[in-house]
Amino acid sequence: MGWKVWQYGSVQRLLLILVAVLWLSATLTLPVQALSIDDYFTYGYTVQLSQTEVQGTQAFSATVSGQAVCTKDLPLTPSSAYVTSRVIARHLDTGAVVTLNSGYTLTLDSFPAKQGDSAQETVVVPLAFPPGSQTGTYTVIGEILEAKVHVLVWLDVTAQLPPSQQIGAITYQQSAGGGGGAGNSGTCADDSAAPEETLAGTTRLAEFITGSGSLSQTATARSDDGRVVLTIPEGTVPLSEAGEPLHEITVTPVDQPPPAPAGAELVGLPYDLGPDGATFDQPVTVCLAYDPADIPEGASETSLVAGIYDDAAGTWSELADCLVDTYNHKVCGFTTHFTTFAVLAGTRPAVFDLSDLTIIPDRVSAGQTVTIRVNVTNSGDLRGTCRLVVWVDDATVAVQDLPLEGGATRTATFSASPKSPGTHSVRIGSLTGTFAVEGALPPATQTPFITSDLSIAPKEVHPGEDVILTVLVTNPKDTDAHYEVELLINDVLVATQEVSLGGDADRTVTFIASRTQPGVYAVRLGDEVGSFTVVDERAPVPDGTQAPVQGPTDRPIDWTIVGGAIAAVLVIAGGAILLFRRHRA
Repeated sequence: MGWKVWQYGSVQRLLLILVAVLWLSATLTLPVQALSIDDYFTYGYTVQLSQTEVQGTQAFSATVSGQAVCTKDLPLTPSSAYVTSRVIARHLDTGAVVTLNSGYTLTLDSFPAKQGDSAQETVVVPLAFPPGSQTGTYTVIGEILEAKVHVLVWLDVTAQLPPSQQIGAITYQQSAGGGGGAGNSGTCADDSAAPEETLAGTTRLAEFITGSGSLSQTATARSDDGRVVLTIPEGTVPLSEAGEPLHEITVTPVDQPPPAPAGAELVGLPYDLGPDGATFDQPVTVCLAYDPADIPEGASETSLVAGIYDDAAGTWSELADCLVDTYNHKVCGFTTHFTTFAVLAGTRPAVFDLSDLTIIPDRVSAGQTVTIRVNVTNSGDLRGTCRLVVWVDDATVAVQDLPLEGGATRTATFSASPKSPGTHSVRIGSLTGTFAVEGALPPATQTPFITSDLSIAPKEVHPGEDVILTVLVTNPKDTDAHYEVELLINDVLVATQEVSLGGDADRTVTFIASRTQPGVYAVRLGDEVGSFTVVDERAPVPDGTQAPVQGPTDRPIDWTIVGGAIAAVLVIAGGAILLFRRHRA
């Protein structure tokens, strides 16, 4: 099997699974409407610990499996979200708390939100008791450390999610020779009960091979620098190339590594696991640590994979069921044989594909707004920015710079309000569509509406981040009228909105703008003036989360719908308390 670059498809759909993990009957009550998860999804799930008894530093895991179907379009699609969580265990007798997994981050870059979208997934969180843990029964608990979601702006939703969730119970027994603790029998320890490292990077197994050739306990082998850890479950049969019981394992760095596969780079040194030709009758876990500083510029940390090298064929392939722990900076996977292992990052340049152009509705009255959507996919590995230009009747109505991580897909949304009746054409890239306008709009009123209460939030942003601009527009007349609100930035007209109001009525109009160059930008909306600042240094954010939009949009925002969508995402994002990002070959 040749080198395969992991795609984001299955993980993007994890949104649906997250709904099912912790909130089977969750309902959020909003000021205007009640939003129930059951209104949008049907689902089912299971959460299971890999075993209920653990000894010493034996590795185990929590597995979450689920499936879901979107039964109704969500009112608004968030651009991204992430949740950082950890797993702990609390001793039932003493209350002592130990950490089984110090932290992992799940990042969601795309949200399937259309009726009929479905997903099913199984993800695994690796767990282990730290040395010196007390013997006894523990309750396993997941805890949220941080959760954020991006809907127009970044929102910290940590405090709005349940801080913890019970996963199950497990009985822990110290290895022979372990330190004292609750439940320790105090009997003499047999020093031979743990694998003995005789040389740097060498672990002996001979003492634990039973008469049937299987391991009498879980064995852990490490490289001398601790960057590679191999975990062999109890009961595994390890064999040498000659088919004899395997007596020792070596894990050593490769100073002269083979070349990386086409379209990828090595992240740090590879490691050779030996002896060559060793095999196992069931999958064993390999975890390789990496330094984030070694990741190629533009590559996403979450897209790393563990690669294995075929010496005979001279090719790389991806380790099965790769998991990326971006908190502890390691990649784990499963293997049944020994060879050279390495962390790999894809380096194919960003390539953007446009699909699914939709125009809603396809027929409006003059002056009404149509919504234009298009899906953008980065089929490369490196992050890049796609410039989208929207043409209506051969005139540019919007320009948007859309950053995308490698393998990610996002939906870009635009709006237009043509005044002239007839059929109008829409073009974005090579995609085209049409919509019809009925009737004619009267000329704009010669008496301007009154503008007031200009709001600019936030006042200070990093390059590419969104600024939300709102202004209150009032019709001072006692008859119906309409007016074109103009947004000027640094005295340049960048967007307009047509506003129709009854006599003595008012309405809040919203624009969204962003700028990539640092500096102070003057804003004028009607008679209101203000400014915002783009700062020089961009603060770090979790990989794959920020998706700034270049330029304003002239679509007014229904904040009731936005609030409902945000509330739904809070529920959805919280389910990641057990989930660990999963890569598929």
